[in-house]
Amino acid sequence: MMERRKPDRLLVLADDLTGAADCAARCFAAGLPAQIVLVEADALPDTLGSGATCISADSRHLSAAAAGGRVTAIMARLAGAQGVRWYKKIDSTLRGNIGAELDAMLDSLAESGRALTAVVSPAFPAQRRGVEDGYLVHAGTAPRTVHLPTLLQQQSRRPATYVGLQMVRGQPDALAAHMRRLRQDGAQMLAVDALTDEDLAAICAAATLGLNDVLFCGSAGLVSVLARDMAQEGELRRDGDPGLAIPPKRGPVVVAVGSGSVMAHAQIARLRNVHGCVAVEAGGTASVVDSAASLDARVLLFHLPRPNDSTQFEGPEARAMADRLAQCVVEALHGSGANRLVLVGGDTAMQVLARLGVARLEVRGEIQPGMPLVTGDDAGGFARVVVLKAGNHGTEESLVEIVRALM
Repeated sequence: MMERRKPDRLLVLADDLTGAADCAARCFAAGLPAQIVLVEADALPDTLGSGATCISADSRHLSAAAAGGRVTAIMARLAGAQGVRWYKKIDSTLRGNIGAELDAMLDSLAESGRALTAVVSPAFPAQRRGVEDGYLVHAGTAPRTVHLPTLLQQQSRRPATYVGLQMVRGQPDALAAHMRRLRQDGAQMLAVDALTDEDLAAICAAATLGLNDVLFCGSAGLVSVLARDMAQEGELRRDGDPGLAIPPKRGPVVVAVGSGSVMAHAQIARLRNVHGCVAVEAGGTASVVDSAASLDARVLLFHLPRPNDSTQFEGPEARAMADRLAQCVVEALHGSGANRLVLVGGDTAMQVLARLGVARLEVRGEIQPGMPLVTGDDAGGFARVVVLKAGNHGTEESLVEIVRALM
């Protein structure tokens, strides 16, 4: 059997853009160069850069079958890559087609001769999210209602089992041996408890020691551990601080919030209280581009209406709302000449950047945990400076602090 190269690149496949972004931010913070790729499967690069490449499949809104098919198409271009450590990014609140997308990745890697075990731990301690007794621990989710091992068994056709917190916090060799026994007994997915960064580090170390080949799967929490380990090996660490090399500010800061989460709307309210921004609900009668006051504003804020009980946060209706919002935002960008924007919510970010023709983003810094500052050229060669944020991440002050950093 041909000897496999030691992993010297990290390839992350996420189901939405903010998922790819928060992984890229964490990789950058750990010391790796990081980029985000938004292109379709047939336009993916044949060769990967150094450090971390985080790809958005933009598949969360799809059916399970369609999401699996999209991941298969992406993996067809990438599965044969050598020297890659694979990572499947999932939502820390367990939204999306987790089982179908994991199956698609594992199938593709098996076809290239790699029989990987999926180690799944979606904890993100920096955002106060974890897994205990197999249940999601998250302030926005009722206790003991979302059970990760059960979800994997329902969504995937592969055998799944569970590793508890007591085992995670035991002796490292014992955890590695336990994982190896579970794999030998037929388990192909291991759902693992974690509440702290130390727990995630123990999982990473034990899986690397105890399993021949691993597909790590989690949120931006676990990827931080993997990136730090790779950066500490020396050669991959980025040189200098590319965060200094960003274009000068032009025009107002444009903020687009497509998320319907309670936190996102609390952040909107706080931003409006602190900054003298012109705010427009997408679909309203105000026209930012035609308003002289808007062109003189320091901050232009676009957002969707506050959701009601019947609002769909995912699916065709949500995508259509994000598209309307994106149209308003792009018109404002062209009308004001602005080159700095804040995009909140995966659908919104994807739609805005697609309309601008941005296909690749380089991470220049991390504004807050999981929130990268990135740069990328649009279809006309105009350099954009962007902060990407998941809707429910951060505190009520997050938008205020991000905007202040961009001014």
